[in-house]
Amino acid sequence: MKQMLLLSLSLGVISACGDQEEEQEQKQGESNAASEITGYVVDENDDEVLVVDTEPSSTAGDGEHYDAMWLAHFSEDVELGEKVNAGYGDAIEPYPGETSDVVYIEVLEEERPEEANLTKTEALREILPVEELDVPAIKTLEFDDESNQWTIEMADGVELMGADMDAEVIDFEIDDE
Repeated sequence: MKQMLLLSLSLGVISACGDQEEEQEQKQGESNAASEITGYVVDENDDEVLVVDTEPSSTAGDGEHYDAMWLAHFSEDVELGEKVNAGYGDAIEPYPGETSDVVYIEVLEEERPEEANLTKTEALREILPVEELDVPAIKTLEFDDESNQWTIEMADGVELMGADMDAEVIDFEIDDE
């Protein structure tokens, strides 16, 4: 009986150590990231994806500025339309930035609206990539349960950044099927 108790305690300690190591590795990766972006993957090329922030930056001044970053050379499986959180080190400017110094990238879980068949990611995949926009910034992504449709409003992040009041806004309506 004492041996079983000792064995159980030993396994518990070993298991706890493993969890702590994983947690420390994740925190270490996050602390190595100089910058972070949370947004949707709106475009992709060979080994890189374009992530555009979900909210306008507070440093936009007169314009509406959505941070955007091309992320390259990471091992995680990331797909068009997914919402991600990524940390990265050195980046090359101008807009959108570029970096191959991706410290971490995680796909964020999104809840499906109660009456919807599609998730936000699935609705976005219906329209992406949007060729007419250099940096597709998602201004609105909503589900209307009365019409059973998704409304997606996008504008070019480059035009918005320049405080262009005439920036073209493209509206999409996606049937929720």
